[in-house]
Amino acid sequence: MSARGRGRRVALGFSRRGAAPVQVDVFQSTVGRRVIGERLVARFSNHKRSFTWNGRANRAGRRVRDGYLFVRFTTGKGRGEARRVALRRRNGRLSRRPGFQRRDTCDLLTSYKLQRPAFGGRTRRPLGISFRMSRTGTARIRVTQGAHTVTTYARRVRTTARTRRLRLSARGLRRGDYRFRLVVRSGRNVTRSTLLARRL
Repeated sequence: MSARGRGRRVALGFSRRGAAPVQVDVFQSTVGRRVIGERLVARFSNHKRSFTWNGRANRAGRRVRDGYLFVRFTTGKGRGEARRVALRRRNGRLSRRPGFQRRDTCDLLTSYKLQRPAFGGRTRRPLGISFRMSRTGTARIRVTQGAHTVTTYARRVRTTARTRRLRLSARGLRRGDYRFRLVVRSGRNVTRSTLLARRL
């Protein structure tokens, strides 16, 4: 899976493990400094090979604006595995952003995701954080901006049947990129993963 900005267009690439087609959805997450959530602006169904998106909306009454977006790739007509790629549109030109979702796996850390690629803005929207482990153990998330540690979350995971959800408040945080470094441990097994989101 890949997304490469080419001016006002984006080359969307993917490979499939089976014969199921891929559905590609593009969501507008922010407009300027306003966080709007997940607004579907374009959808492409039943694709079996890579293609280039022209950067325009194909949903009625919608248009693509400058801000942060993300592309969701889903197999099995929306019922299978979902992967997300963050994009930024600035002066009409699109570029890829660092990841805000880790690929789901069957190892110790089965899933790890930030709610969206940007948070805060004029309404100070908080950011959701979620992760899931396959075995009991401990989890520690350190949120940093540059060399400064903003906050740390520590959790002991005793039940693996549910997703753990946390929330980072935007109040008092400066604008800029924030890194979310997660370390999970179970016995001698350790998995690390870092995601990134922008405080507007």
